[in-house]
Amino acid sequence: MKKFFSKVSSMPVGVIAALMGAATLSNAWNSLGFVWVRSITMTGASILWLLFLGKIIFTPKSFAAEYAKVVPCSLYGAFSALPMILAMWLYRWIPAMAKLILFTAVAFHALHILMFTFRNVLRGVKAETFLPCWFVTYNAIMVSTVVGAPHLGKLAAVIVYYGLGVYAILIICLVIRLIRCPVAPQFLHTTAVVLAPVSLCLTSYLNVEASPRIELVATLYAMLLLSLLYIVVNIPRYFAAAFNPAFAGLTFPMAIGAVASTRASAWLGEQNFTAWSAALKQTAGIQLWLATAIIAFVLYNFARMGARALKND
Repeated sequence: MKKFFSKVSSMPVGVIAALMGAATLSNAWNSLGFVWVRSITMTGASILWLLFLGKIIFTPKSFAAEYAKVVPCSLYGAFSALPMILAMWLYRWIPAMAKLILFTAVAFHALHILMFTFRNVLRGVKAETFLPCWFVTYNAIMVSTVVGAPHLGKLAAVIVYYGLGVYAILIICLVIRLIRCPVAPQFLHTTAVVLAPVSLCLTSYLNVEASPRIELVATLYAMLLLSLLYIVVNIPRYFAAAFNPAFAGLTFPMAIGAVASTRASAWLGEQNFTAWSAALKQTAGIQLWLATAIIAFVLYNFARMGARALKND
């Protein structure tokens, strides 16, 4: 067993981030009636998540080395966020276990936030590693309120307002940092993560708040559009680089962005803003198309990397 997981130990945490994007995208396709797409994606994501868990358990030195680096460490938020999505897929068959997985994942994510803050914030922040991928640590706990808000009770509101607050602080600090200090080429793709937290905030807020304020919804969606525009403008730069694990930064943000536009469109329709609802629905369609193309590209290349690694071993 240890010999097998010694081969798996080379699996980068970016794979889990990409799987989180694929799982979110499959939920979007599921809402359109493509149930098999969701089932196939969730099954594959579950298997690979378990393999990654095996990497942590059976090759702790490899895990510790990765977790000690700021950027990979920030992406470990995806490791606890992915089970939140998988739990709600399992809910129809084993609801009690699904809720246990959901709450356990939230608890582990909260612990990860505390660990990351102690190791990489309280001990001093370095500009070169202070990047949008930090949102994966600080905001991905909101995945729980996107997929499972009704099961969280009063905890859902705590998570949502924590997420809104931390997003407001981080986005201001990161914009200043990105203006003042260029991003190293190996971290370029992490800048695409800026779309994820605002999408999580918008979707979660609409899911949890009984009477959403139109001003806040409009502000969040404006930030979503600006973040999406930033990604679209930089797509030539992103894809000019040779494929590497950092491409995972493009996956979940694009998927959750499409989900957020769909959710906002539905809410606007409920408020009788028919024209705006229709516009956001069409925007969501474009986002879904882009997300599918990008995630398929990233997953295919990760599969190639894995096959080459196993062949070389």
